Amino acid sequence: MPHRRKCTLGKCCFCISLYCGSILIAFYTIMSGLLNAATLADDIIFRKNLSSDNWVKWFNIGHVCLMIAAAVILLVAVMTNHILSIQIWMGLFVVHIIGYYIAYHAVINVRNPFFSSALSTVLYVLVILLTLAIDIYSLIVVYSRYNQLKNPQDYMPKCVDRT
Repeated sequence: MPHRRKCTLGKCCFCISLYCGSILIAFYTIMSGLLNAATLADDIIFRKNLSSDNWVKWFNIGHVCLMIAAAVILLVAVMTNHILSIQIWMGLFVVHIIGYYIAYHAVINVRNPFFSSALSTVLYVLVILLTLAIDIYSLIVVYSRYNQLKNPQDYMPKCVDRT
């Protein structure tokens, strides 16, 4: 299908196979989940005055669990070439993108005291846009790996006999 090839990548970062790129994305997902867990623990343990709502902690705990579960699912799916697990990861990752970037950053962090100056606000927005771009690229790479597993005939080199 020519339309399917337009929506996918041939390699991750122009030099790594989609298999290795998907494994790197699984480790990126684990690391970002652990980083979110560390910041959550810092907020819960060391902050005496809570400036955010109580449900924000539960949202963060759910988000951390979602990220780590999704990373483990992706790692197992890529190692075993299990197509359904890759679809599950893509669904969980879309939930992460919607929940984290819309619900958390757009709704909750608007009241953040970090926005005291224009420079800090610009830096915060730039970091969020950078991580959003990395997450969308990760989703495209894993979708390309999924498409490669589902339709291997479309990814065979032209010199290979297809009979």
